[in-house]
Amino acid sequence: MKSKIINFIIGILSLLLLFSIIASDLSTQIEESKLQNIVDLNKVSKLNSTNENAELGSNDTFNDTGCCSVLVHVRPGRDVLSYRRDSVNFANILIDKINFNGQTAIKEYKTQRGYFTHTIITQNGWIIGIGGKDDPDTTKRLEQLASDIISKGYIEKGDMNMANTIIERNGWGHFLIKSPDDSVGITACDYRVHKSIIKLFKMKNGDYIKVPNNPRYYGKGKFNRFSSDPGKAAIKIIGNDIYGQSRRDVITYDYNSAKINIWASFDGGAFLGGPRGNPDDIQYMGTKINGNDLPVIPGKRFLGEEDLNIKPNINSVFSNQKIASSLNNINVKDSLAQFNV
Repeated sequence: MKSKIINFIIGILSLLLLFSIIASDLSTQIEESKLQNIVDLNKVSKLNSTNENAELGSNDTFNDTGCCSVLVHVRPGRDVLSYRRDSVNFANILIDKINFNGQTAIKEYKTQRGYFTHTIITQNGWIIGIGGKDDPDTTKRLEQLASDIISKGYIEKGDMNMANTIIERNGWGHFLIKSPDDSVGITACDYRVHKSIIKLFKMKNGDYIKVPNNPRYYGKGKFNRFSSDPGKAAIKIIGNDIYGQSRRDVITYDYNSAKINIWASFDGGAFLGGPRGNPDDIQYMGTKINGNDLPVIPGKRFLGEEDLNIKPNINSVFSNQKIASSLNNINVKDSLAQFNV
């Protein structure tokens, strides 16, 4: 009887010892996994981060690295474009009605610490999104390329190769252009991660594409995974884009047969645990909107509806003619020739 009890006790102790060993090993694996996750996150953080204490106007390698364009195609003649600006540097976001390549268009851009165009949407449905390191000449070349494509009436692979070369020479960025017949060309490149993409395709009803400056984070799919409302879906998609640290304003454009409804939001990393970044003030058709009054995503503030069948007023034409004249100070085609493109 005693031997049975002793054997039973020994068995229990053996089981306890075995469980202890397993638990210890599991704990070690968990800690190693946590450590690896921290290492991986640090890698991403180093790639995406911006120096929040950098001097204003700095072109440090990790400053101004973000920016993202999200395009949702609802149906022929109806598209939604959301654009997010990422930068440690404050800038007034200007939204004006202009003349672009003979068409009335909406243009979002900035002039502080360097001229840079974010988006252009024309009367007959050409859509353009540009991101990258602040450099006025690069922006002007991409604008001129977009104008040349619109004049031609269609997008070719050679156009996107040229856009890629322009961006590559500047370090990183993206260029998106969509034609009224739903053909889309996109390119993005970032020398720091040795990655570059060029794509030319046709969007189907319900499709979306996400194009940040870092091509590793390019994405596409069906927008109704995020919301049945294309505007809400575009904001959710851009808010869930993990690339970009100092996340600022999100401007959303709902184009519907030459009429555009425009909204503004503040990202601030709201979908990614925030806070990241600060809002920019907006000058919408000459009216100032304080950035601190913008709702955080998924909220949005309605800025207005613009009918692109109506030409811009004389003041808007004048202000944008001054910008256009500055673009003519360089010979864009000669500049591209220097790039051998």
